[in-house]
Amino acid sequence: EIFVMGVVIAAPAKIMTEFLGLPFHWSALLVVLVTTVYTVFGGIRAVIWTDVMQLIVLLGGPLVAMFILVQSMDGGLAQIIAIASAHDKFRLIDTSFDPRSEVTVWIAFSGLTLYWFSEWVISQSSIQRYLTGRSLAESRRALVASGFGAFFVWIFFFLIGIALYAFHIAHPERLPAGNDADRVFVRFILGELPGGLRGLALSGVFAAAMSTLSSRANAIASLTLVDVLQPLIPDRLKGREVLWARWITVVWAAVGTMAALVVVRYEGIIKVGFRLGNLLIGPLL
Repeated sequence: EIFVMGVVIAAPAKIMTEFLGLPFHWSALLVVLVTTVYTVFGGIRAVIWTDVMQLIVLLGGPLVAMFILVQSMDGGLAQIIAIASAHDKFRLIDTSFDPRSEVTVWIAFSGLTLYWFSEWVISQSSIQRYLTGRSLAESRRALVASGFGAFFVWIFFFLIGIALYAFHIAHPERLPAGNDADRVFVRFILGELPGGLRGLALSGVFAAAMSTLSSRANAIASLTLVDVLQPLIPDRLKGREVLWARWITVVWAAVGTMAALVVVRYEGIIKVGFRLGNLLIGPLL
């Protein structure tokens, strides 16, 4: 959870660095500070209700970016599809057994099965959400809705990635300098979108990060309090559980910030996140 928090903090902090020109460590601190405040004082209720509001922004911002992407192409959507098809970007199933290939149907099936199994069975950040349901049936509905929702969100961002690829094939001069893939979408937002829409699109990226960060921080604080401290010092905690939980959340948020300073040294934050997940899922299960 700590390394995942590092990835989640690093992603929006890099965006803020591009947008405001702040040093990365100040950007990371600002992201953590804002998220920690409402998590500390609102607990799981604040996490869930801010997730609801952030979902609207999360989908609204990228939808605007997708619309601008299509409008920026001379041939519109048809040109995007043509370029993506020519570069084999719609090939969803790779049945290769080549161990050097990062994504094949075998790796995707086994890896994602284990990932989602761990996410919904042993990850406190997810479990805490559906355990707040008022009944078993309500929790089941929330779990099913979340699964389907995540699938469609992944497909949507997959399509945005394809559209970005096609855009930069058609306009190679607008591709940001360097090999940092994390900057491509951000530079498109900053360079191609009008002012107001630029803010909405960036808000969508921040909404996704803050949603994940708040749930992770709340989960780690709960686990620390219930599974570690309560068995060790039950008398000191009695009647002061909420206060202790708040301070523990602050401490873990600080640790997550330090993890972000480590993660950002590696190229490709998304890849780092997946690799850390793959590394840790087995031992957790």
